[in-house]
Amino acid sequence: MYRRVVLVFAVAALVALGALQARAVTFHTTSRSFTIKGTATIVTGAGIGGACSDLPYADQCASLDCQCASFTDGTISGALGSGSAAVDASVDIDNGTISGSTDGCNPIFGEVDVTITKPAKSVGTGEILINGTVCHHIINSGPDIIQGGFSTTTCFDGNGAGSGTVNRSTGAFALKFKGPFTTPCI
Repeated sequence: MYRRVVLVFAVAALVALGALQARAVTFHTTSRSFTIKGTATIVTGAGIGGACSDLPYADQCASLDCQCASFTDGTISGALGSGSAAVDASVDIDNGTISGSTDGCNPIFGEVDVTITKPAKSVGTGEILINGTVCHHIINSGPDIIQGGFSTTTCFDGNGAGSGTVNRSTGAFALKFKGPFTTPCI
């Protein structure tokens, strides 16, 4: 009797393991990259101290003097696939290297909502949390530099580094993320 119970349990465990493998996603241990682009609008958000308010991670403003950079017409391309992106990023003005100024460097906290539409095996939605620093260009005509990191919370798992630029006069925004993450969105 004992052997039958052990045998039944072993067969059930193998069947369950096979089902998990059929549903498994691929985790890439080598770094892969994807890019988010769009045109940002700077607004005073309804969150803490002017931070972006509709997404919890972006609603951070330790100094209580923040601005919200937002866009909904962005794109995502690269190793995750291609599709649309919406960004809300709070810029903390008073916790920068020059307090109360839009010069120098300032902390940022943001959320990127993405919808992957191609390829078909990766279709889905996800959220990317970003944090870092935006450093304003020394001369007025150049873009501001963004450096930081990211982690994903839905659709795919991963984290890594991000860098990019934002043009203060046009709002043109581009961020490239690089790190290991799972695919596809299921």
